[in-house]
Amino acid sequence: MSDEERREPWSLVITRVDNGYLLEGSDGSCIVIEEDPEDGLHEHEQLLFEVRDYFNFQGSKHDKERIQILRLTPEDE
Repeated sequence: MSDEERREPWSLVITRVDNGYLLEGSDGSCIVIEEDPEDGLHEHEQLLFEVRDYFNFQGSKHDKERIQILRLTPEDE
């Protein structure tokens, strides 16, 4: 069975590349996330945002609970 045959609707293939991530959706979308040499968390944070948006599980302001992606400093904890 090929990779294409194994993909289910709403699947997302995430590949770690030298300078970030490559995301390929079953809907034909292709997203490239590049690292930022000035910000060591950028590509990881962006990956989480893209996955959340792709599968549409961010919720709405009317939901009782929602998922958030937050970057915290030691002072925030």
